[in-house]
Amino acid sequence: MDDLDEMLSQQQQYYRERARDYDAWINNYLLPAEKKFEELVNSSPLTGDILEMACGSGYWTERISRVAHHVTALDGSQEMLDIVDGRQLPNVSTAQADLFNWNPPTQWDGIFFANWLAHVPDARFEQFWRTVSAALLPTGTVVIMDVAPAEKFIEEEVVDDSSLPIARRRLKDGRRFDIVKKYWEPEELLDRISPLGFTGKATPVGQEAGRGFVWYELEKRNEF
Repeated sequence: MDDLDEMLSQQQQYYRERARDYDAWINNYLLPAEKKFEELVNSSPLTGDILEMACGSGYWTERISRVAHHVTALDGSQEMLDIVDGRQLPNVSTAQADLFNWNPPTQWDGIFFANWLAHVPDARFEQFWRTVSAALLPTGTVVIMDVAPAEKFIEEEVVDDSSLPIARRRLKDGRRFDIVKKYWEPEELLDRISPLGFTGKATPVGQEAGRGFVWYELEKRNEF
């Protein structure tokens, strides 16, 4: 196992360990922009059969399920998926998957992921977008919610002076984990994915509350 594999394994373990308190945390974390997010979901192209990648404890799964026909929710942590299953959403199915080594069995009308792209290292970036492209119907849309550099203030320690930006996180019991954390500027991200076959727009969210959330809506321009 190389250093990057070890880092991604540590990242996955961190979120498995956080599953029990993650749901309360994410609700509080996104509260400043909750009303705007509700508006964005309701006006989004997230209709039909939707794939949610890295669903976590289901904060977004529940909201997307209100506008989608069906949601397939994937996560690497079974502990997170157990929480999603506990929501008993009738049009949601869950599956455990390592998104860096997952092959889509079909294609969906739309794909959604939140607070995930920041955890994708550059060495796996293009392959991840190949997976996204393979999972999306030609007429489909990708919707992303992620963080811009303004959100760095929530971190205890960020090391971003290398090709692998890292955030050091601590659990309540004191254990520390290093995770990948890349804070994309919206235009930087749009430029980065353009050669990979995607184009779209970015909408900053939460700035009036001092937050750095960004909502992206992307179309597949061509096969990557």
